[in-house]
Amino acid sequence: MTENTFTMEQFEEKINKIIFEKENLAITNFKNNKLNFVHYTNANTAYKIIKNEEIWLRNVRGMNDYREIDYGRSQLIDVFKNITNRNKLEQLIKEIDPNKSYIDFCNICNQYIKDIEARTYITCLSEHPSSEDNYGRLSMWRAYGHPTGIAMIISPNFLDIELSFQNNTFLTTPVIYSDKAFIDIIPKIINPFGSADMIYYFKQMNITHFFHILSRFIYIYIMSIKHPGFKEECEWRIILSPFFKRDEQYIDKNIVESDVKTDFGHPEKIYKINLNKFNFISNDSSRLLKKIIIGPSENADIIKDAFIHLFNSKGINNAENLIQISDIPLR
Repeated sequence: MTENTFTMEQFEEKINKIIFEKENLAITNFKNNKLNFVHYTNANTAYKIIKNEEIWLRNVRGMNDYREIDYGRSQLIDVFKNITNRNKLEQLIKEIDPNKSYIDFCNICNQYIKDIEARTYITCLSEHPSSEDNYGRLSMWRAYGHPTGIAMIISPNFLDIELSFQNNTFLTTPVIYSDKAFIDIIPKIINPFGSADMIYYFKQMNITHFFHILSRFIYIYIMSIKHPGFKEECEWRIILSPFFKRDEQYIDKNIVESDVKTDFGHPEKIYKINLNKFNFISNDSSRLLKKIIIGPSENADIIKDAFIHLFNSKGINNAENLIQISDIPLR
């Protein structure tokens, strides 16, 4: 097959394989290691998630530590301070369009990231190994367990849920704990994009399309990088990020709906995933919510009774079997 016999759909598939190589490999490893997900939160929020069968995605600007985004940005700046990396990108740009340069890419990338940040919404999960199945993770109880935390254990079947809306990225991606992530990542995307068939494709689409594709890739990685000191969190992020503002109209409101909530001390726009569409809580063994662990608390038995009542109201048989109390010492 020569470079000009690929269909546009085949080119898009090749691009997705390049861009989402990290996610695809991580998902394979996750399933091979027979891990579950866990969502640590406070008891009130966990109760609302289960009762309403919805989980909220907040704007990235409302993250616990917004400086995490700056951490990813600083790594990106550092990697292109390296003249070799900059020259490789410059050469690729010139092969696609001799009239454009690295500076043109920087201008578009900076504007794209600034623009898309306002419509990027996330929620967070962590990896849950079987070794933590009885007690949870002490560091997470300390971070999210005051006054009482809940660990919601979620099936890896969650990774099989496909949410695909026109010109949107709805992505479940692992966090990279590194202080040199872009040093490793940038060559892995520039090299395959420099193949003859990819250059042919981007010439047909125009250089602006290439700039947006590369900017999109870079932004996802900025959203996925954290300081190595947080490595024990083993975090994954669910990211909703429409490609352009006009693409918000394509989000399926039966699955993901926008709303405004005041639970954060101020009004804030959020998106809600309708978990009822994905067998979140039921008597079926394939349900997403496998069980909950109640964190260390003087009121653990009272909280357990409340969740038993909630599960019973959902028609769940043997609700007690879905609830565990962690007796891990918290100090």
